[in-house]
Amino acid sequence: MKKASLVCLLWIYFTIINVFAQNNSIYLELENIRMDISKKHTYLENVNGKSFIAALTEERTLAMIELSNEAKDTSLIVECDAMSFSSVAYSKGKQHLATIGEDAKIKVWNTSLELVAEVQIPKSGMNSGIALGNQSTYLAYTYTDDNQGYVVSMYDYQSGKNVKVLSGNDFAVRQIYFSPNDQYLVSASDFDVVIWEVATGNTIKIISVEYPEKLTFTHDNSVIAFTSDGDRNLCVYDIFRGEIKKVALSVTGIEDLQFDMNKILYAAGHKEGDWYAWAYYSLDKLPLSIDFDAPMIIMQAFFSNDGKKLMITNGAYKLGIVDLKW
Repeated sequence: MKKASLVCLLWIYFTIINVFAQNNSIYLELENIRMDISKKHTYLENVNGKSFIAALTEERTLAMIELSNEAKDTSLIVECDAMSFSSVAYSKGKQHLATIGEDAKIKVWNTSLELVAEVQIPKSGMNSGIALGNQSTYLAYTYTDDNQGYVVSMYDYQSGKNVKVLSGNDFAVRQIYFSPNDQYLVSASDFDVVIWEVATGNTIKIISVEYPEKLTFTHDNSVIAFTSDGDRNLCVYDIFRGEIKKVALSVTGIEDLQFDMNKILYAAGHKEGDWYAWAYYSLDKLPLSIDFDAPMIIMQAFFSNDGKKLMITNGAYKLGIVDLKW
């Protein structure tokens, strides 16, 4: 009898479970900010004991929105001339933000939105991909060079010196990411993911894959995950073992991926008009699933660093923080 009960519990644990997640959810009315849903926003944790969202707005500004139990707008807004389809790059260790403008200037800000550094990059062939080192003052950006082709350049914004130029990409680079300890830099184009070793500039791995998106690292830098082929597949690559796993996704669209400290992979997206969050304890098992309603039309969703909260927005004046009861 005990064995049967244990088997039943394990089956429930690794089977899709639908739960409404409205308890302890918070919805903020933003009077002065329209979050631009074409851009990726960033969750900032433990900034002087508080949590924020760094958001690019339709007014081409960078805003810091404080997350609290009260509807609270923010007074921290700066003009940044954010480039179309750009995103906020964030350094967790240094707590710096970076934006790129159509004038080909990358601006680095602290969390009080004070300008820390400004870098002029080549306007010819400029791309919107930027990344900040998490433990270093490295800034990476992408552009197209007539001689070298598709290039990723690394620059130290504290010393003002160029560090490295990583060439050899076969396709235009759209997104770049540093690993949590800055050991690796990953570039993503429409047709591949390239993993570079920062110290040497050597290529570790080229993964041929169509339309990679939503890339995220484990906290120990050993594994990366991303969606591919228009969100039809979930891919997980183990850097140390050189192994890749792919799982077909029966969803309409994935909005965000996030690993927690235990390498549990969280995904958020929509399926047939309903919004879900999934927790992948193993790619060989069915994920846990939470579906949620909200008093708003959801246009965008992204996780907190631990995967326990999900930020949602309608792209206008409303922001929700959904408490996920895993």
